[in-house]
Amino acid sequence: TAFMTQNGLRKLQAHLEASYIDFFYRFHSSQRDPNRHTTAIGSLGILKLSDRIVLRVEPDQNLSEPLFLAEASYNYYAYGTWTNIDRKTEVVDPELNGTSWLLRRPDDGNRHARVTAYHSEDEAVLPLPQGTTAIHGLSAFQLERTNTDSLQAELEPGWNSWDINYHERQILSSTPVSADLHAGQTYREDLARLATELGLYGKSGLEIRAMVERFFEENFRYSLHQKRRYPRGKYLSKFLFEDRKGHCEYFATATTLLLRTAGVPARYVVGYVVDEYSNFEGAYVARSRHAHSWVMAWIDGRWVRVDTTPAVWAELEGENQSSFQFVGDFLSWSRLRTDRFLDSPLVRSLDPVWLIAVLFFILVIKIYLRKRKDTVDQDPGGNSQSRDVSMAGDDSPLFEYIRRLEAAGYRRAPGETLQEWFNRLSDRIPGVNHPEVPARHNDYRFNPVTRVGRSEIEKLVQTVLPDIKPVSGQ
Repeated sequence: TAFMTQNGLRKLQAHLEASYIDFFYRFHSSQRDPNRHTTAIGSLGILKLSDRIVLRVEPDQNLSEPLFLAEASYNYYAYGTWTNIDRKTEVVDPELNGTSWLLRRPDDGNRHARVTAYHSEDEAVLPLPQGTTAIHGLSAFQLERTNTDSLQAELEPGWNSWDINYHERQILSSTPVSADLHAGQTYREDLARLATELGLYGKSGLEIRAMVERFFEENFRYSLHQKRRYPRGKYLSKFLFEDRKGHCEYFATATTLLLRTAGVPARYVVGYVVDEYSNFEGAYVARSRHAHSWVMAWIDGRWVRVDTTPAVWAELEGENQSSFQFVGDFLSWSRLRTDRFLDSPLVRSLDPVWLIAVLFFILVIKIYLRKRKDTVDQDPGGNSQSRDVSMAGDDSPLFEYIRRLEAAGYRRAPGETLQEWFNRLSDRIPGVNHPEVPARHNDYRFNPVTRVGRSEIEKLVQTVLPDIKPVSGQ
């Protein structure tokens, strides 16, 4: 009886811990803690399934590659939690105008961008490129900088925007400390064995980086689906030697500790990767699912970014986007514009009745213009074609091909994305996993301002996808 009671209490404790952490990640993740970061290792990455827009970025020119916005870095790992040791904080004094903050003198950043984010509290960590040299137009009461790459601002809750100058390919951070080489006791033997197998010892920093990147690229795959958060046992070793699949926190944590084991100082970094452009807003947006973890490593006297997470992660997560994503995007845009409009000095002096009438009129005009644009779609061949908005892309010619696949016996697994299904079928139907087809199909279905026409998808299905042969034995 005592044994059964003890075993039951242990299971109850594990369940409560997992439930609490799920609750924490679901409702409190928008406020980044620069001192402590609890990873989602061992669970389904809840945030990676959310389409909610958390950031807007307007760069001085179109992005030629994804923009990494860091919120914090960490140097000590234990029991699923990254923390900071030897953390130092300093207050950054504003310039005479009160809204400019120089992080490096002289300000020699070669790129410029404007960032907009919503803050529910009066203290927030600012997401910034790791080469940021100056911030302008930030209405903050105080700005604190740490030696672990965090900028924490005390500001008014609500929408805040700021302009930044930054180096496109440079990381500005403090030099390494002893904690940047700490790999911990739990995985020391396993990491040392792996470093020996890979031949990392005695190599230069550049060689070690290349070998570690090749190791993850050739032997691992990206996956959001894990059993649960914080499973008992050495789950990181299971990732490295058995499952060899996981989301970015697996890859970044394992890479950081493996580099340290080989003698390369490294830090774990969290933030967002910005690469999605919204034609509706005329800006790049970062959603909750664009939250990302990567590594900064000290090589040849400077910090460099090391990202071993498979590059397909953003594409795979994008395939899971909600059919109603555009509704959330519109509401988010409306909230931003409305809040800014209400906060203007002119509006504050207006009568509330007139204010409500003006807002209603603007909303009606916006919906009308958007519906008109969606109703008439100009395909690449220049042929104007009517498209029923209510169909939401359900007339895509790829659906007929999918029905023929299933009729021939090629069943799609529950929860399997279109690209994952095509990749799995490629051994039996060579050429079916052409990446452009599902990408254009999803764009046609879910993007309300898409330029992809039905005839374009139909042509791809006819010319790119192979003929379907029934499964043998049917």
